[in-house]
Amino acid sequence: MDTITTEARGEPLVLVFGSDENDAMPLAVALYSTLVHLERDCSLYLYIIDGGISDICRRRLCRVVDANHIDIELEWLTPNISLLRDMKIGGHITAATYYRLFIPDILPEGFDKAIYLDCDVQVEADLTQLWREDIGGHALLAVRDFLIPYVSSPGGLANYQELGFKPATPYFNAGVLVMNLKRWRAEKISERVFHYLRQYKEALNFLSQEGLNAVLAGDWGMLDPKWNVASSIFSYERWEESAFKEEIKAVRDDLLQNPYIHHFIGPNNINRGSSTANIQRRYNGVTILRKVDGSVPWRR
Repeated sequence: MDTITTEARGEPLVLVFGSDENDAMPLAVALYSTLVHLERDCSLYLYIIDGGISDICRRRLCRVVDANHIDIELEWLTPNISLLRDMKIGGHITAATYYRLFIPDILPEGFDKAIYLDCDVQVEADLTQLWREDIGGHALLAVRDFLIPYVSSPGGLANYQELGFKPATPYFNAGVLVMNLKRWRAEKISERVFHYLRQYKEALNFLSQEGLNAVLAGDWGMLDPKWNVASSIFSYERWEESAFKEEIKAVRDDLLQNPYIHHFIGPNNINRGSSTANIQRRYNGVTILRKVDGSVPWRR
C-alpha cells in the first residue's frame, strides 16, 4: 500500500475520491487543483477508493500528492466489488459510480464527516471552507443539479409521484458531497440506496445519484452553487424554463468567472479530451499533466 504520512495538526480535513484506471488522469487534475488551494499547514486525510488503478498511475498520483505546504496522509482503499454484483454496470457505466456509497463503511469509524469529490472536477478554492460548512442534522450537503433541479425534471425521478414527492422537491448533483457519516452509519443510508437501486433497476437514469435523491429527498442541505459549477452552465440558454433557472440567472456570471469547483460533466468531461474553451481556462488540467518538466508530470 502506497501511503504518505505526516504529522496531523488541528482538525483534519477528510477527502475521498473513487477511481479506476480510466479516471486516473482526471483524478490527478482534481488532486493537484485541490492541494494548491489548501491553506498552509492544513491536515488532510486523503482516501482513494481504487477500482483498478495501475501501478504506474499510482506512482504518478503519489507524485501529485507530494505537497510540502500541508500535512497529508494518503491511503488507498479496495472496494468490495461483490456488493455490486446485481448493479447496473456496463458500457460507460463503471463500478466507480457506486464507490461514494462505500464511504461510510470503508473509512475508519472515527471519522464522522467526509468530503467526496468526483474525479472530473477542477478545484478553484480552499476546501477547508467547504469543510467548515455547517452540516447541522442533514445527511449531506450538496448543490442543486443545474439540469435536473427538481425530482420531476427530465432525467430526475421518474417515480417521484409513487414515492410521494412533490414535483418541486429539489434534486442534487452527487459529484460534490459533504457527508454526515455518523448519520449514514446509524441509519444505514447506503444500504437503503442499494435497495432502491435494485428495486427500480430498469427505470434508473443516474444510478447512485438518483438513489441518493430518492432516499434523502428533503433531508439534505444546499451548498452555494459555486461549490459544484457543472459545465452545463455553458448551455444555460437551453435549460428547461423554471424558477431555478431564474435563480441562477442572477448569479450566472459569477458562477462562470469565480467557481469554487468546476465540474466537467457530459461532453466537456476532461477524460473525453474536449478542447472547448472552458477546459482551457485556469489550470488547463490535461495540458499541465502532459508536461514532462511541469509541476505535475504525466504521460499517457
